[in-house]
Amino acid sequence: MKSLGRFLERLAQRISGLGYVWQNPSYAEVRRNGGARDLYRLLNKPWLSAERIGTVLDVGANEGQFIKVARALFPKAPILAFEPNPYLTPSLERLLSASGSGALFPLACGRERAVIPLYLTKFSPAASLLRPTAASSPDFPAEIGETIQVKVERLDDVVRASELARAPYLLKIDVQGFEWEVLQGATGILPDVAVILCEVNAEDFYAGQAGFEQIYLFMREHGFKLADIGEPIRARATGEVLYFDVAFLKASDSTT
Repeated sequence: MKSLGRFLERLAQRISGLGYVWQNPSYAEVRRNGGARDLYRLLNKPWLSAERIGTVLDVGANEGQFIKVARALFPKAPILAFEPNPYLTPSLERLLSASGSGALFPLACGRERAVIPLYLTKFSPAASLLRPTAASSPDFPAEIGETIQVKVERLDDVVRASELARAPYLLKIDVQGFEWEVLQGATGILPDVAVILCEVNAEDFYAGQAGFEQIYLFMREHGFKLADIGEPIRARATGEVLYFDVAFLKASDSTT
């Protein structure tokens, strides 16, 4: 009986997925190209009007998973991508040049200008400016492969100096526990930010990482409200939440 139940559950999920692709043709392209499907689903909602996004700020671009989503949902908006891992620079530059208006900044974003270590992990998306802890697991392998020095700049300084940037902004942050530092370095442009999309760890994967409570209070203090929560990533063995994405909307936004 349990096997039948699991079969029917998987069948229902497949039917639901096909229905979503049918209703959202650009989602199929995101899937084919290896884009972040969960972020597409999180942002493709009535509370977010694509026409209102002037520029996408992708902090922690990694291998360009979100760039592919942004191109699908906000085709007219330039993308400013930030990624300090030099090994990913060539592929990100090719992706940006092939997909429309945009620019890559090969640096990290933080509270102040500096040069600090970047811990490159064998699992590329787990790389962080914070040292991984022993909490890494088969579901989230964060074994350090190499440590390099990278440049850090305030996000608001870079955006203000960019000729491509035009408000309002959508700010996406995926920096493996360094979210608080990124936000502290973005306060100068927050009045012009319409939406903030942020990944949050539920487990202590990195030493000194920001927690959801800290991020949530920061957002409230700067005029943002919680708009939506993405499907969490869970441990396969226990079902416990490992990390999840949250979307914040400017509280005075007339789209809600």
